[in-house]
Order: sequence, then C-alpha cells, then structure tokens
Amino acid sequence: MTNAFYFNLILFFLVAIIALEVLAKKLRWPPAVAQLMGGAIIAFIPGLPAFEIDPALVLVVFLPPLLMAGAYFTVWHEFRRHLGGFCCWPWGRCYSRHWLSGWRFMH
Repeated sequence: MTNAFYFNLILFFLVAIIALEVLAKKLRWPPAVAQLMGGAIIAFIPGLPAFEIDPALVLVVFLPPLLMAGAYFTVWHEFRRHLGGFCCWPWGRCYSRHWLSGWRFMH
C-alpha cells in the first residue's frame, strides 16, 4: 500500500466522522453512539487493510484535543457533586482486587 492510499483512507475517515456528527445532530443522538455505529460499519468493509497507529502519535496528536474538549464542556457543579464517588472508585477497585487475588492464592 502506498502513502497516497493511506492519506486517502485518513481523509475518508475524517469525512465519515463529520458525516456521523451531522447525522447524530439530526437524529438527536449522542455523537458517541453515531460514531460507535459508524465504526462498527466501517470495520466490516471488505478490503480495508489492517493498519497500526503509533501510540506516541495518538498521545501527541489525538488525545490533547479530546481532553481539552472534555474539560471545556464539563459541568462543574455536577463534577463537584460527584467528586466523592470519583475519588473513592479507584480505592475500592484497588482494595477489592487485592482481596480477590489474595483469596484466590489462599484457596
């Protein structure tokens, strides 16, 4: 596969994402639902090559805009209301995981 093919494939994905966003707004769906359905449809297109993305590229290029958008649209009074649950979730998960692994090795 040539670099031009991959460039066209990325352009196709960008156009598909924009089309799915427009479709989600028209149908009054959450954008994540439309993108999930679109990704499932694209996954079954025959002939698309399996390709890998460098994890460093994802961390540098794709992740910061997602985090920025998430921070910009955060409803802060809801965030403060659920802050206790956000903070307790990792501790509960950690303790239950250690308890289960200890129980497994004891029996």
